[in-house]
Amino acid sequence: MKALVLLVALVLPGCDSGSLPGFLGISCGQTSDCNSGLQCLDYMAVVDGGCTSLGKQCLLPCQTAADCASAGAGFGCYAACGTQTVCQPTLAEAGGD
Repeated sequence: MKALVLLVALVLPGCDSGSLPGFLGISCGQTSDCNSGLQCLDYMAVVDGGCTSLGKQCLLPCQTAADCASAGAGFGCYAACGTQTVCQPTLAEAGGD
């Protein structure tokens, strides 16, 4: 039991959003939680034929693939659910075909 309490005490401080750096893909509550150039946006997924939010993440909005160069190699500009387009790993980088 003491080991479990110690483990929880060590892990919980890392979950404090105030201590997390605002890197691409990190959970956030507001844009000020994110590094410069990133925005705190809903991370959407297609579920049962519709779109649902999986929470908020620091994401890089884009208009073209060239806007994603600062995200690193292997990122492209893709439409999320709705009208927002964000930089996401390309299918080849994400393990798809």
